[in-house]
Amino acid sequence: MSSDGRQCLSCGMVVDEGASTCPKCDAILGKQADGSIQTIDIAHHEETVEEATQKLNRAIDRHLRSQTTSLRVIVGQGRIRDGVQPVLNTLRARRRIREYKYEKGNRGAFLVKLK
Repeated sequence: MSSDGRQCLSCGMVVDEGASTCPKCDAILGKQADGSIQTIDIAHHEETVEEATQKLNRAIDRHLRSQTTSLRVIVGQGRIRDGVQPVLNTLRARRRIREYKYEKGNRGAFLVKLK
């Protein structure tokens, strides 16, 4: 697969990165998911709450265009976690994400379901 495209999970055709549907089988690419969970850390590089929120929004935008099903978002145990949770509530209310919850046994990470 080329670096500027993605593969349709329905038919296997390599599709331009900006395409919303597969030109071969008409599958809606944004709804395709391969079951993968990607991890992002938005709390351990001296980020402010605002910077962490921006990182989260960029990651969600990027992964909504990919085949990623969920994001594991490392938020730590303090101010980043507390500042990001209302943002996640808003994203869920606006249907940008399906749901989120704390990672089992780790209140320093959220699992965010995208698709």
